[in-house]
Amino acid sequence: MPGFQSFNCRSGKSNPTLYHSDSLASLDRCLTSSVEAHESGALKDNQTRIQLLQTILSHAMAKKEVIAKNYCEESSLDLVRFEVEFERCLEQISHFIQSLLHSEPSIDLLSDRRIEKRSIAMGPVAVFGASNFPLAYATLGGDVMGALAAGCPVIVKGHPYHPGTSLLCAEVIHDAASALHLPQGVFGHVLDDGFSLAESLVSDPRIKAVGFTGSFKGGMALFRLAQQREEPIPFFAEMGSLNPVIIHPSVSGLEKHVKNLALAVANEAGQYCTKPGLVFCPEEIWDEALGMFSTFLKGIEPHPMLHPAIHSNYVGHLARLKKLANVSYEAEILPDHFGQKAFLSLNIEEFVANPTFSEEVFGPFCIWVRYTSEESLQGAYKKLKGQLTTTFLGAEDSLSPQWRNQLENHCGRLVFNGVPTGVKIVKSMHHGGPFPSTTDPRFSAVGMDSMKRFQRNIAVQNTL
Repeated sequence: MPGFQSFNCRSGKSNPTLYHSDSLASLDRCLTSSVEAHESGALKDNQTRIQLLQTILSHAMAKKEVIAKNYCEESSLDLVRFEVEFERCLEQISHFIQSLLHSEPSIDLLSDRRIEKRSIAMGPVAVFGASNFPLAYATLGGDVMGALAAGCPVIVKGHPYHPGTSLLCAEVIHDAASALHLPQGVFGHVLDDGFSLAESLVSDPRIKAVGFTGSFKGGMALFRLAQQREEPIPFFAEMGSLNPVIIHPSVSGLEKHVKNLALAVANEAGQYCTKPGLVFCPEEIWDEALGMFSTFLKGIEPHPMLHPAIHSNYVGHLARLKKLANVSYEAEILPDHFGQKAFLSLNIEEFVANPTFSEEVFGPFCIWVRYTSEESLQGAYKKLKGQLTTTFLGAEDSLSPQWRNQLENHCGRLVFNGVPTGVKIVKSMHHGGPFPSTTDPRFSAVGMDSMKRFQRNIAVQNTL
């Protein structure tokens, strides 16, 4: 049976361990166990879920060193990034624990009846690990922990770019569930370097909701499957974003803002869903701002991409753009699989005329667009599709109510005088946005409220 290997883009070599895709029969056993666990009510009690999450925390700490080793070898990310992402996972779990500790039903006592509304689990949930966050958006990540916190059994399809990391994180959850004598079906894990298990998982009537982070193409293919089922189900997909940045003539501290933009674009090869991929700049400061951006970009250490396939897609996208406009590269010789820092600059009429310029480029690249009037800027922004974020660099009071309303209607997070990267796990954070950045803008993929994606409300009425 042929297998597959992960790849280290720093060394330029495949990692030695050979992995094999799970069979459809193995997936079926996972699904059957998942339904049995749900129907048994194993995760119905809040205290059980709190104990499970607390036990996952302690088991994750115990396996931290071996997870870190696999993480760095498979993702080409370093130990500093691992520590940040690992702590983020622990923080997200802790937030869910706090949410469960303070959850209370809504109760009304009427003259003739008592009505109690509470949240209950949707049922077995499928979660797809993301390529760019081997922990925070994968097997130990927010979707999985949010579903468990909601009381749902979970089946994870581990990402083939970091299978060893995913399997180790799966062991953490399995061991935690076993220590509490919970049914095996509370958590399941499958691997596949193709598409058959993904399609089967989403199409199976035993799955009641899906969490996905990845490409627009992959997300939409699975979303359509979820909606075409005899029983359509919620499909919560985050599928990328341009995260436009608007530099306004009222901006102060331009150099600091442009330096932070360059870091947000090129840090870790720009492989973030919140990377700013589009910058609108006014004509009066165009030369100054673009010159500073080019200088700062050159000073940022090059970084390997996550996988050769991601690097190949990035190079191909740049080649297509180069045929349409002048793409500026940093002049340096890079090792194989390292992301070439680059940017494209054009006027607003060129940008509006060609929809290719509005496509996300996953990597250390962004497009700079020169505008001559606020009217042309608003017209161009209005043509953009839904975004995870929009950033405004300038005086907040320079926005008219109508212009601010337009910005808010197009994004899930509006950033003033900052950068869109650095998503924080706090109650006030919303990580989502209008289509096509996500399939459901009402929900967040980060923070306490993210568990609500996997719950539904039920009202219990008693006659007095």
